[in-house]
Amino acid sequence: MRTASVIARYLAGVIFVVMGLNGFLNFIPFPPPGGIAAQFMGALYLSHYLGVIFAFNSLQVYFSWSTVTYRWRWRCWRR
Repeated sequence: MRTASVIARYLAGVIFVVMGLNGFLNFIPFPPPGGIAAQFMGALYLSHYLGVIFAFNSLQVYFSWSTVTYRWRWRCWRR
């Protein structure tokens, strides 16, 4: 069960890293949203709040990965 938990954490971390970098670098093109969603995303983009969201996402990835690797090192050291 520990192995599955570690694999799930790393997989979630990789997904957050890829999607976070995509917010800055746009290497995975997405189709433009339509309707009210397009208006909302346009408002976020014009207010520069979208960059803040992606920055917090990147910080979340950093802290979650550092927590996972710290716990892993601690378990290996105790043995």
